[in-house]
Amino acid sequence: MSTTTTPTARGHRSPRPAREGARLLTVAQAALDLGIPATSIRDLISRGLLPVVRFEGARRIWIRRADLDALIQKSIEVMQ
Repeated sequence: MSTTTTPTARGHRSPRPAREGARLLTVAQAALDLGIPATSIRDLISRGLLPVVRFEGARRIWIRRADLDALIQKSIEVMQ
């Protein structure tokens, strides 16, 4: 798998959304999915709140969709 991006008008690249049913997401795709900056995803990872998958010999990290969903579930607050 590779990160898929699409060029924007200024030549910058923005991540494509993960395909439906994808089990692994890039940091950019996870951020896009949650609507938060990629730096926030990296912060969650560095704080140990979001586990990552790293294949042997690879530099890229992946996030399991199930782990992202679990983080959302345990972060739900009921405001009263």
